[in-house]
Amino acid sequence: MFAGSCIGVICLVLSLELLRRLGRVYDSFIVRRARLRRLYMSDSSTAQSTSNVPLRSEENTKPATNCCGGNVEPDARFSSADDITPVPGSPQNGDSKKQASVSAAAAASSANVIRDGAVQRERQEGMLAPYRPSLVEHSVRSLLHMVQFAVAYIIMLLAMYFNGYIIICIFIGAFLGAFIFSWEPVDLNKE
Repeated sequence: MFAGSCIGVICLVLSLELLRRLGRVYDSFIVRRARLRRLYMSDSSTAQSTSNVPLRSEENTKPATNCCGGNVEPDARFSSADDITPVPGSPQNGDSKKQASVSAAAAASSANVIRDGAVQRERQEGMLAPYRPSLVEHSVRSLLHMVQFAVAYIIMLLAMYFNGYIIICIFIGAFLGAFIFSWEPVDLNKE
């Protein structure tokens, strides 16, 4: 019976480490989904704004329209990449010879590079605004925190039983839990 309680203590500490890992994974899931939403919204708003607003190089000229009244794809784009990122495959000012030599595969991959570059640029400039999780997301995070808190207090009460074998089992469970659930990639950019 005592051996069963020692194994139970080890499993309880393992479950605490599992809950901590689930909390980290869920937080990274929320951040990843928020970035995708923001990227999707910025892509759709950029597409709408570039199709409806004439470019600076075309301010003096009226944009061409098709038979239905919509704007035709402009012939000229900014030469500055800071203002508007060029649409892959469309010719740019002074770069039409370069664009003609770009293949379709390179244009498709450049769209991903532009999108990733925009996220990197926002991250470097610190322009990523804080994201407030929705009510459901925050409720799940709070529930995970509550369960972690409860399990940690139960483990503390077990340690206050002042049984050396139970305390050793807590240490063994902490080691095994960290070994199993904390084996994550290390970010070399952080110190």
